[in-house]
Amino acid sequence: MCEAQPGRGRSVSLHPQEDLLQEARAFQDSAAFAPYRALRQARYRGRRKTEAQLLPAATVAHLTRLSGC
Repeated sequence: MCEAQPGRGRSVSLHPQEDLLQEARAFQDSAAFAPYRALRQARYRGRRKTEAQLLPAATVAHLTRLSGC
């Protein structure tokens, strides 16, 4: 096994918001996330069919947001 020369090794750094990322990952594994998980799944298989589902839903979301409801 070769050893790195002094000052030539690798370093590991954590993301500045690593705590927040870990908290979000823990939330995704919890039972409280179940309603959101159901919304994230596409009804169809294939990119074309998934887009056909996504575009009207996104349009409704944007129009609802613009209307202020």
